[in-house]
Order: sequence, then structure tokens, then C-alpha cells
Amino acid sequence: APVSSSPTIYNDKLYIGCSNMMYALDATTGNIKWKYDTKGSIESSPAIHANKVYIQTGANKYIFALNLETGKEEWSLKTGGGTFS
Repeated sequence: APVSSSPTIYNDKLYIGCSNMMYALDATTGNIKWKYDTKGSIESSPAIHANKVYIQTGANKYIFALNLETGKEEWSLKTGGGTFS
């Protein structure tokens, strides 16, 4: 899948969006720690704060907050319009 964001590295993990999938990879080995399907193209680079990774999608117009360690969705918000990174 095409990479659609710049990577973010935090605590030995690499966070990156590829099409509609958000990945957390072990920064040393490249092994997948978790992945999350946003069901819409990721159009931002991951931002990290307070044990969450934040991303935004374009076509379905959502902002997601995912648990940094597990990738579980903590919340999402439909923006009602386009988002820009």
C-alpha cells in the first residue's frame, strides 16, 4: 500500500499511515505491533500526545485518537468537512 504520511518515531516504535491503515512498527525490527483500519485514506502524519496517536482521514472526514500501545480506538470525530495536515 502507498505510504500516505510521514513517519513518527516514539519510544522505539514507528507510527505510519499507509492508505487506510495506521501501523505501529518496532523501530528496530520492523515487526508490526498493531494496525488499525480507518476505512478512509489517511491524510496526515501521526501526532502523539498523552498516550494517544492522532490521525485524520480525507474521504470519510474523521479524526481518530488511538491508544498508543494497543491501537484500539479511544475516540473518533466526524469533521463534516475536509481536513488538512
